[in-house]
Amino acid sequence: MLGAKTAIRCYFKVRLWTKQDVLENLFQYYEKLNVDIRSELPLKRVWMVAQQDAE
Repeated sequence: MLGAKTAIRCYFKVRLWTKQDVLENLFQYYEKLNVDIRSELPLKRVWMVAQQDAE
């Protein structure tokens, strides 16, 4: 069990994300989100052929 001071210190721990962090995590975990959340933010996976680098 956590002590009172440790619990208070951990309670207010905040992590700040950049726009890039938000997008990367959204794309990574989108399929695991609740259906209600996905319906509010509908995304569709799109596949395309990658261009090869000219050598």
